[in-house]
Amino acid sequence: MTTVVMVALDKDLLEQMLLESALTVAGIFDPGVVESVLGVPPLGGDAEWAGWAARYPEVKALLAADPPLLRLRLAATYGPGRLAGFRSPLARLSPQACIGADAVIQADVFVSAGVVVGSLCKLNVGAALHHDVRLGDCCTVAPGARLLGRVSVGNGVYVGAGAMVLPNLSVGDGATIGAGAVVTSDVPAGATVAGVPARPLPERVS
Repeated sequence: MTTVVMVALDKDLLEQMLLESALTVAGIFDPGVVESVLGVPPLGGDAEWAGWAARYPEVKALLAADPPLLRLRLAATYGPGRLAGFRSPLARLSPQACIGADAVIQADVFVSAGVVVGSLCKLNVGAALHHDVRLGDCCTVAPGARLLGRVSVGNGVYVGAGAMVLPNLSVGDGATIGAGAVVTSDVPAGATVAGVPARPLPERVS
């Protein structure tokens, strides 16, 4: 049985891990967690990991944070070689899909044939990736979002809850798609789009 720690609290994910998998969750690294959650104790913040990891070299870290840039930073702190993935047995994953070993796949996720999911990705509850979708590294697909056939997504992309990307489109590196958006044209790298149909949001002036 594999023992892991959760990095950044995701209560939905934690409950799935406790109920559905053979993983043992030893604790939670999150400075905002000061008491046990679902019976799992807090272990402090990122600074405590190095000493804890040295004492328990067999334990792996599972990244539960949603923001792609945060996941990337946490991967540098808690990895390499110490990161665990999770695949809910309640997810429907095609045997013809290629999914990164450290990906987090939650309950009711649908991944179809020909899909490629990169490393450090997180697919939240009810997300759907239809045939031949290509998802880059360190992406997050929020609950209920849907990427239709042959969509190509770059690295570090966030797809908001309930969003839909229509077939044959591309989404550039570092883009953000707002919750509930319907994407009907390609999204440039670094852009934030929202609405139905999705349109770029104006850049903030600092």
